[in-house]
Amino acid sequence: KLRNYEGALIVAGDFNSWNNSRMRSLEILTKEFSLQKAKIKNDKYLLQIFSFAVDHIFYRGVELLEANAIDTKGLSDHNPIYAKFKV
Repeated sequence: KLRNYEGALIVAGDFNSWNNSRMRSLEILTKEFSLQKAKIKNDKYLLQIFSFAVDHIFYRGVELLEANAIDTKGLSDHNPIYAKFKV
């Protein structure tokens, strides 16, 4: 369904992108859908496995105002990430 959708799109979450092969698959997907990767402030709080961040925010058709990761002091293995967009 997404292949036929041409409007604004935001995709975020845990992509299990913990090695070069998985990162390459994610890059192919984001190019296919013309998605930009959000630069996340405080990215030191993103869960990393083997030095690869696994949580990401991708978007198109909107303007990214800010994106952040929040340190929740160990409440979960993933810290929350959020973004503000302008439509």
